[in-house]
Amino acid sequence: SSGSVQHQLLVEEFYRTGLLVAGRYPVWWMVPPEHEHNYENYVAMLLRKRLVMPSEILDFGGLNKLLAGAFFGGALWQLSKAIDSPYKSVLKILLTEAYSSEYPKVEPLCLRFKKAIYDGTAEVDQLDPYVLMCAKIEEYLLKQNDIERRDLVRRCFYFKVNEPLSQTDHLYRLNWRRSAMRRLVASWGWRQSTLRDLDSRKNWKIHRILEERKSMVDALTRSYHTLSRFARENTRQAAVDPADLNLLGRKLFAAFERKAGKVELINPGISTDPTESSLSLHRINRPGQEGWLLYGGDVTESDTHNQPAIKQTHNLLELLAWCHINGLVHPITTVFHYRPQRGGLHLRELRSVFGCLQKLFPGGRLPSVDMKDLASTPRVLKGSLFVNLGLDPHARLTRHGRQLLTDHTDVFRYGGSKTNLALTFDQIVVTSWKEVLTFNYRGETALLDCICDYLAWTTIDSDHLPPPLPCYSFSSPRGTAIAQRIQKLFQDLVDLFYRDPRRHRARYVLHVKDAYYVLQPENGVPRYQRFRSYGGLLRHLGTPQQEFSSVFIDRHSLQDTPLPLIFSSNRPDQLQLFYEVSDDRAKIFLVDEKGSLFYEEKQFDSKTALLTHMNRFLECAQRRLNMLDYKSESAQKTKGVAYYEIYRDDAGHYQLSPVNVGTNDETSLYFGVQVIGDVLENNQTVFTVYVDEREFSTLEFGDHLFAEVTSYVLQRRSGSGSYPVYITDIDLSRSLLGAEGVRALQTVHLLQYKKRIEAQLNRPPEKS
Repeated sequence: SSGSVQHQLLVEEFYRTGLLVAGRYPVWWMVPPEHEHNYENYVAMLLRKRLVMPSEILDFGGLNKLLAGAFFGGALWQLSKAIDSPYKSVLKILLTEAYSSEYPKVEPLCLRFKKAIYDGTAEVDQLDPYVLMCAKIEEYLLKQNDIERRDLVRRCFYFKVNEPLSQTDHLYRLNWRRSAMRRLVASWGWRQSTLRDLDSRKNWKIHRILEERKSMVDALTRSYHTLSRFARENTRQAAVDPADLNLLGRKLFAAFERKAGKVELINPGISTDPTESSLSLHRINRPGQEGWLLYGGDVTESDTHNQPAIKQTHNLLELLAWCHINGLVHPITTVFHYRPQRGGLHLRELRSVFGCLQKLFPGGRLPSVDMKDLASTPRVLKGSLFVNLGLDPHARLTRHGRQLLTDHTDVFRYGGSKTNLALTFDQIVVTSWKEVLTFNYRGETALLDCICDYLAWTTIDSDHLPPPLPCYSFSSPRGTAIAQRIQKLFQDLVDLFYRDPRRHRARYVLHVKDAYYVLQPENGVPRYQRFRSYGGLLRHLGTPQQEFSSVFIDRHSLQDTPLPLIFSSNRPDQLQLFYEVSDDRAKIFLVDEKGSLFYEEKQFDSKTALLTHMNRFLECAQRRLNMLDYKSESAQKTKGVAYYEIYRDDAGHYQLSPVNVGTNDETSLYFGVQVIGDVLENNQTVFTVYVDEREFSTLEFGDHLFAEVTSYVLQRRSGSGSYPVYITDIDLSRSLLGAEGVRALQTVHLLQYKKRIEAQLNRPPEKS
């Protein structure tokens, strides 16, 4: 339970601290100090001559040779314990460091203890294990001329003994411990003011805590470097289990490593009441200098030149979390002063944020670290999100004279100007490594950056869901609506991507202000792409997919388009064509077997002309896809084509009406136009077009191929129909598609080729 390398050090500590109450005694005490080097033989002699009886003793072994690995591994273990209990651990770490300085001729402290007993020393305060330990450590540090760490050792020892010497003895039962400590502190030259300062440790405030923490971290860091150097110089002897080293190193890294946005824990067992009666928050908002400063007391702007700041951060949440976790703020008695008083932050909002932090970290306590958690990459245990912290978007809009009385209440597109009311995002998380991290997001993509970064802590194939992300917003009248909207969006994404393994390739569409976002898993975590126009969104939704990818549209987005209705009807392995007629134009939406969207807007002549040619084309396309040798078999499982007309009801809502494509008699009225594409050796693409049995080719007509085809089709048409020329079949050679193209080919590829070629066929003739 204490690591792989501490056995000898624990035995050494036991020999000098154990108290025999009853039962067997350690045979180690029967071995004189001068025979320690020959421990095993001496114990064997005692047993052979029956000077001791086997039933009377316990043999934990001798300490005639301490291994180098014990020093480094033991110190690492104590370093990890020092994170939560520093004063006791500092003494043990420095003792280990002192041992390493004597290696290989180490005199264990227990041996010094035993020598004193064998020499007849009977003074209890001279035989106290901690007195002996402090004396040995001081000897080592004085050789190094290390006065700072020597003074820290003395403070650690004083706190360990816990005899408040600044108070008169008549208040306490006078004992040998108190008398011994008075003699010690007198020899150290401590004054009454020093004793008063140390005895008030439980009430130390932030400046004194920071000073003590610096001494503690400096001492621990120096010990780590000294022992690491010792381990490198004694590589073979200092063998330590790499797994132990890795875990302990991670724990130290998580506790002491500084990084952007990390909330430092500055009160590890130093003070029990660091609360401040009043604190001043100062906002710095100059170009290139934006951030927050924290001062103790009521400090005005003019006073800041004479008083150092307690803490400075670039974002407010990091500063407030630092205050809460380190115990500076009492929920009732601490008074806050905000400078300058103009600005978006209000004391009511400040109190609300501290209330949320109290829910997240009750009493400022963090979850304990399980060493098993350190064996894997860190993950988020819990977190919270604060929106528009210190910023009221309504106030900004009022200053610009914008009226927000409107029926458009979605906070991402609020009012007639479609304003996004969620502008800034401050996120706080605690990880399985016990790190508290804050993240600040600003700018046009802040919302998506914030959510995707949080989800990225948990891969979609992991065995647990992302932790909930409570959202808060206190700065505006619509703060509650803003927080609920974002929290619901977050939950929708978790439900979509994490709860159903069949949706790992799904896409989620969101409309924020003037931009469209599509989220889709990439390398196991959701990522987003941004599009500035509706047309750009449609083109992206038409991107070919490796496998079926359903599309889910945010409940408040794209309500003025038929897309939510179209994709809510989408099914895998089926082609679905939707069309909407407006005057002489038709909008065509087709979702193919893998969920890719084909969109086209073209001249509308009649429903029969539009659907008949599409039906013939799609039937031919499916036959060709079935015959191609590619890995996916989705085309072979396609359940035909479903047709729907899109219309609006009396309330203006989009509706779908199923449509049956015409009979064979109707389809016979239209002749077929087949296009075959190939590529020559010089990478030139060539086409051959068949109108019924009449052949047209690039070889014959060159750049005028499509004009000739169009002219021929129009001549053959009976009547005065002016509807566009449609392609009813297309075939692309393997050379044109390439090997990967053949394997990945899907219906949307063929439709895109069809669209481009039909644009050539229906181009208006050039004027002569």
